[in-house]
Amino acid sequence: MYTVELVTSEAQKSEVFRQRYRIYVEEMGRHQVHADHVRREIREPMDEQGAIFAAYTGNELLGSLRVNLARDGALECPELYDFDQFGSAFPDKVSLLTKLMVERNHRSTVVFNLLAISAYEYGLRSGITHNFINCNDHLVRSFERLGHRTYKGKVSHPEYGNVTPMVCIVHDREYMEQMRSPLLRTLDMFLQKAAQTQLSRDAV
Repeated sequence: MYTVELVTSEAQKSEVFRQRYRIYVEEMGRHQVHADHVRREIREPMDEQGAIFAAYTGNELLGSLRVNLARDGALECPELYDFDQFGSAFPDKVSLLTKLMVERNHRSTVVFNLLAISAYEYGLRSGITHNFINCNDHLVRSFERLGHRTYKGKVSHPEYGNVTPMVCIVHDREYMEQMRSPLLRTLDMFLQKAAQTQLSRDAV
């Protein structure tokens, strides 16, 4: 049984930060600006205002991600995304998804999708219309299946090299259906609930 929850305690956060170090530094050999090689963790400034979601089976941490709302504070490397292409959405209706990672022995399971669904639902509840990510080539197709799309060429990320910026237009149901996105059910439930709420208000 998999569960995904919003990380709130310092103990949970520390476990996520250690997982980041284990995957990014020890497994992947990536240079990380904020890596603490003494504590063996990666704790970043964006963690202060970001929402961290973690997937578990029992008490075992399987994966995590972070979502930051642009209206809450500065985003990392904003020059990569050309937010001004998206009119008035930035900053109030823009989010950035980063640090999505899954333990090696669970990467072919539903954990990736469950984390993405939790982040997407959080964006819907927060009034987000555009969610951005960047990823290396081997992950582009995975994010396309979720409902993200490319909108510009590759750019150079200071830590991850050549990456592709992608955007999910959160309420684009037609595109989600076209891509058979696992996010579609969450969107439909959200829209149905919003419609029911409006009907109740109109009836008063």
